[in-house]
Amino acid sequence: MTRRRRRLALAAVALATAAGLAAVVVVHVTRAPRPPRSTERHSTTTLVVRITDRRSQIAGGGDPDGSAGGAGGRAPRGIDRDAPVAARMLLIDAHGAALHMGNLDLYGRRQGAAACALAPGVVGSWDGLILGHGTAEVPVGVDRCVPSPAIPYGRYKVVAWRGIEYERFEGEVDLSEGLGRVELAIALDRAWTPLGVLAADLHVHARASSDSRLPNPQRVIAQAAAGIQVVGLSDHNVNGDLDAESSSTSEFTRSTSSAVRRTVAGRPAPRSRTPARSSCSTSRTPCQAIRWCSSTTRGSA
Repeated sequence: MTRRRRRLALAAVALATAAGLAAVVVVHVTRAPRPPRSTERHSTTTLVVRITDRRSQIAGGGDPDGSAGGAGGRAPRGIDRDAPVAARMLLIDAHGAALHMGNLDLYGRRQGAAACALAPGVVGSWDGLILGHGTAEVPVGVDRCVPSPAIPYGRYKVVAWRGIEYERFEGEVDLSEGLGRVELAIALDRAWTPLGVLAADLHVHARASSDSRLPNPQRVIAQAAAGIQVVGLSDHNVNGDLDAESSSTSEFTRSTSSAVRRTVAGRPAPRSRTPARSSCSTSRTPCQAIRWCSSTTRGSA
């Protein structure tokens, strides 16, 4: 092979190598990078709860079925039949174990700030779900609770209650994976109807107390779910109230105001009635009573 031919062969090899490199560069530049696959999981089942007040006990006494009392089974005036009410709900798994949510962050025995906000007005606590306004849409199987999930997929026995004025509800619900929206309607029956009174808790600790640490909004929801209408905040060495929390919980105010408004002697309290500063008017809604009465007890230990 002559020197000329050798040079031409080397030049051809060099050109072919350069062309190959250029093709690799072009392919690398023009090919769009693949987006990373999302590893975030999504809930495939949603628990849709509505807890209502059946109002089966009539005003002025009588049997829970409304067969006595002279009012024909009607609900007290000023109270809506089947209105949503704040309440608690406990889920029990197939092994008979109650479902605990969150952690015990106080002394290893109590829950303070370690409950889970699962939805607006809904708290996942160590003692079950707390529904601040009687309705909720809670994701199952996937959530941001610690530990997660707060509600694993599965079948559960359901126990729901609200204070001492209502009978306990028991039922079952299937929250298996992939069921979409699972609707659970719970109607609480009244055991008795007190007239002319308010349910009050005048020694309550919340966020500012080292032996509680429960966030104030969760405290308001928990009190409402227990049927408490008047709260006297008594945090240690701190003056305060629950005005902001009760005012901002608009859904709770709207859904429970008509359900728990009390009557006097079977009749709505007169609108012109002005209460003394030492007591709460029976015509106030729960949040109005919390705001007004907390102002009268502000600074109490």
